[in-house]
Amino acid sequence: MEGHSRTGAGVLGVADASTATALQAQGKTVLSGPTTLGGKTTFARSGRLTIFAATSQATKSSISLSTASSVLATVLRDHPL
Repeated sequence: MEGHSRTGAGVLGVADASTATALQAQGKTVLSGPTTLGGKTTFARSGRLTIFAATSQATKSSISLSTASSVLATVLRDHPL
């Protein structure tokens, strides 16, 4: 599927029920330019890692990363032990 637009969405997927899926991509997927994902979004290679106070590193071994991978780290706050 390919969509082009000068003033709105080039491709729009709508799920009318809470159990429906508006978009599912398989294989290599590239999102370039301004992209909006509204609602609950799941990424197959995502995860959570907690780094405790007074610790300088941690390891998450269940996610495969390569030299082309991007990692987003969000610092929420320092929780005392």
